[in-house]
Parts: sequence; C-alpha cells; structure tokens
Amino acid sequence: MISTTLEHGKIHEALDCFVKLNSETDLQPDSITFYSCLKACGNLRDCQEGRKLHCDSIEKGISSDIYVGSTLISMYGKCGNIAETESVFRDLSSRNVVSWNALMAGYTQVGGAEVAVGLFNQMMAEGIYPNAITCLALLNLCNHAGLVDEGQMIFNDMERSYYLTPTIEHYTCMVDLFARTGHLDKTVAAIKEMPMNACVEAWSTLLSACRKWGNMDLGRVAFEHATVLDEKHVAAYVCMWNIYAVASIQENAEEELNGGHMEIRNVIQAEDKWPF
Repeated sequence: MISTTLEHGKIHEALDCFVKLNSETDLQPDSITFYSCLKACGNLRDCQEGRKLHCDSIEKGISSDIYVGSTLISMYGKCGNIAETESVFRDLSSRNVVSWNALMAGYTQVGGAEVAVGLFNQMMAEGIYPNAITCLALLNLCNHAGLVDEGQMIFNDMERSYYLTPTIEHYTCMVDLFARTGHLDKTVAAIKEMPMNACVEAWSTLLSACRKWGNMDLGRVAFEHATVLDEKHVAAYVCMWNIYAVASIQENAEEELNGGHMEIRNVIQAEDKWPF
C-alpha cells in the first residue's frame, strides 16, 4: 500500500499509511517499509520526519541495512544535511555503488563539486565501479560547476572504461555543459554524436547558447532544427528574434518570425512573451 501510494505521487498519504501500520496493527515495518517512507521524506525535503524514521530504524535494528542506509543518505542529502549524510555513510557495515551514489548526490545538492569528484575517485580506489546513475550525477555536477574537462573525461570513460552505454540524459547533460561554457563546436558535435535522434531540447539548448555567446549563424541552424522538430516551439522563436535584435537587424527578425508564422505570434502573445 505504501509503495503503490508513492508510485501515484501521494507522498503524504504514504506516510499516513506508515503511521496507521504502527498504531492500528501488530505488524512490524521491515526494511522495505523504511526504504519507501524514507524515500518519501527525501522527496518532501522533510528532515524532521525523516529523522524520526531514522530513530525507528535504529530501534528495530535495520538502519545498517545497505538499502535503508543508502536511502537515509539520500534523504539527508536532499535536505542539505551533509553532517548526517556523512555520519550514516560511515556507519554502514558495507557499501555499494548505491550508497556511494547517494553520498555524491548529497554533495551535489550543496554544490560540493570537488568533494564529490574526490568521493568518486575514492569509490574507484575501493574497487567499486560506477553505474549509469553515478555518471549522470557527476555529469550534472560538472555541468553546474562548469568543469568541462572533468565532464568530458567522465563521459568518455563510460564506454571505454566502465562498459556503460550513455543514454539521452547523459548526452543532453554534455550538450548543456558545452553550451553553458561557450564550447559551441563541441555542443554541435555532441548533438550529432547522439545515437538516438536529437530532441528539440538539445537544439534549443544550442540556440540559447548562441544567443548568450552572440553566434547568429549557428543560432539559425539550431533554430531551423528545433522548429522542424516542433514548429510551435515558442521559446525557439523568441530566442531567435532576440539573437537578431542583439545583432541590430530587427527587420530580419520581423521577416523570419512573422512571415508565415502568425499562429506562432498569436501563441506568444497569448502567453505574454512576445518581445516587441
């Protein structure tokens, strides 16, 4: 009941089920129960309720269960409580990639990029290899910290060293990392290297980067690809107009965006996003 309620996004109801389990039955919650409820507290960023569950799990002797422990680490990490995160991690009787992922994710929450990369190296030194979730977490961390070389190394090592196949999420993260840091040629290369068809979000990311870094020609290419995939992608039209506007050729913007695209103008006006 708790797991099913959580799957349907009813987090508070799931925690109510846990209360009823303890107060209205003689049943004892097990590791799966605590795993589900701690996950719910993490999603709510409810450290107070999570700490109560932590105490209950200690009393019932299952806090050292690797999956309960990993979920505790994740819960405290999402709440930004790094001290508790580290404490639970140290107390685990054994560690696997899930617990390491949870600890690194905790540091990602508070912007501890260098610490998380150090933890990754420590995990590798202990003979535990990363999984796809590990790599995605580290790529997101490198993305937010602007660590291009580190991110590219992790991405390249996925197949070469860890025998992992990058997913669209990994490619999208690399596209965003290159775009944020102004490596537009690498952004295009990453989009073209996707083994799956590039999504409109990837081209939109490149388009936004072209606006930021003032590359009108590449911006037109990104705009054309984005609008082929979604001809009513409002953000692409607004972004392209802004690129033209910055380049002081507003008349080209009017021609590009209004000629044959009145329905787009109507959509943007309806959303109060038309820039002129």
